[in-house]
Amino acid sequence: MLRVIIVEDENIIREGLSVTLDWPALQCTLVGTAANGKEGLALIRATKPDIVITDIRMPEMSGLQMAEMAQAEGFQVAFIFLTGYDDFKYVRQALRLRAVDYLLKPIDEEELVNVISEIVTAKNVSVAPAVQLFDCRHYLEDANLNIYVRQTLNYIKREYKEKINVEIIADKLNVSSSYLSRKIKEATQSTFGEILTKYRLQEAVKLLYMGKYRNYEIAYLTGFGDYKNFCTAFKKQFSMSPKEYIKQNKKNEERE
Repeated sequence: MLRVIIVEDENIIREGLSVTLDWPALQCTLVGTAANGKEGLALIRATKPDIVITDIRMPEMSGLQMAEMAQAEGFQVAFIFLTGYDDFKYVRQALRLRAVDYLLKPIDEEELVNVISEIVTAKNVSVAPAVQLFDCRHYLEDANLNIYVRQTLNYIKREYKEKINVEIIADKLNVSSSYLSRKIKEATQSTFGEILTKYRLQEAVKLLYMGKYRNYEIAYLTGFGDYKNFCTAFKKQFSMSPKEYIKQNKKNEERE
């Protein structure tokens, strides 16, 4: 179980997140809440959490100041920042602090659950080799990244399991698909389709190493849908089937 704390000055949000999320189902334990960054920092020192969900702007000490001090003291914490639409200058600071993600208020519970699940999965499969086909975080940490590209990468991280394409996202962002495709290519040197496929394959490798799912289930869970499509994409990327990939890597681990 990962240890979680919530730092939020608005009682309704703080208490709401505390009681509405199914923490055990997320493989997490809520170990405390705080009403400002000063209380939050004391709670981090006392409970040594794995995840901190925190507002950015709070009285006495902001979430950003709290995160900066916690990092300076050596705490290895995954910070999820909560922010309003008018706080993008603070979001830029959050990105420099290597935030796992930031979520806009009002908080979408499903979106928050997805972010927490990503953190849990990453920590639970830490024994797997680090397969980084496309590092979204590398680009998201760039404070100068085009806002539409940023939103697209975050959308891929959240919705890669679903049937999505650049046209769907462009429509949600109220921009043309050609404009969005061009900006994605300029920023990442990759097309939307290439990014989506690589991100899905990264997640597929994690699931393969967990050993809890059949290949056709992994195809569904990572958005490929069809088992044949999954195997085709996997072989194109790794030059072997999923089964062969796991077998070869486990042999390499045994040699080491």
